[in-house]
Amino acid sequence: MLYKAGTLAPQRQADIDACTIASLKEIPQVIATRATGGYTVPGELECTTVDDRTICREVGRRDVPAERRDYDVNALLRQRYVNRCLTERGYAIIERPVCATREERAKVLREPHPATPEELTCSAGP
Repeated sequence: MLYKAGTLAPQRQADIDACTIASLKEIPQVIATRATGGYTVPGELECTTVDDRTICREVGRRDVPAERRDYDVNALLRQRYVNRCLTERGYAIIERPVCATREERAKVLREPHPATPEELTCSAGP
């Protein structure tokens, strides 16, 4: 979670937004496509003969289609930019468990962050 003594949730969100917008201006999206080929797992031929007639069918055949996925080549670089921007604004990235109750989560969002990160025992969530 993001921590900075004395800040309220709206200020933290504004700083996140400002750093995110700056990152998009500095490091544009570059969309690439990753493709994996499809394949077939052949089944076994199963034949049944009744009288003078034989019927065969393939059993257990599996066709896995090709897959195509778009992704942003610069996404990790942009996230590092955002993290650095927030650090320059005085924020620290700390880990805290999510608060157990709705009331605790609301309190974390409603009140300014305490003077030290150790006083912040839980987060409002992702």
